[in-house]
Amino acid sequence: MFGKTKCILLATCMLAFGCTKHISPPEAEVIHWWTAGGESDAVRALSDAYKAAGGIWVDTAVSIGEQSRSVTINRIVGGNPPAAAQFNTSRQFIDLVEQNMLNNVDEVAIKDKWDQFLPETVLNAIKINGHYYAAPLIFTCLLGFGIQKPPSKSRHH
Repeated sequence: MFGKTKCILLATCMLAFGCTKHISPPEAEVIHWWTAGGESDAVRALSDAYKAAGGIWVDTAVSIGEQSRSVTINRIVGGNPPAAAQFNTSRQFIDLVEQNMLNNVDEVAIKDKWDQFLPETVLNAIKINGHYYAAPLIFTCLLGFGIQKPPSKSRHH
């Protein structure tokens, strides 16, 4: 049900939802820096898709990438991590993985067969020690629109 929408932003920190007698829709707070025009529209489309699938999207927009990553790291270290956050697969990202501060997203990656369609360069960035820790947004969105592989490069310069 949430296969495509679980892969929210470039890097994810997925949280386990506690089981209760009354099952409520999955709530996902998402920290990102897509705040300008078209970026904001893109986040709204993701939010709308998550809501249409039955989830509750909690939007936390921080205007600059570096500040957004700092907010995310502080929240993780402070014990109040978001469900997902936009991140580059940088040294900061690798540090979070190596310090066991991110949960993997293996269940989604295996179910959606990421190894079968993501380019090796992408897999090398998001898969660390045999586990997936990030969801590549662009490829996920392309698949959501039925595009099975990226267009071939143009020979015209």
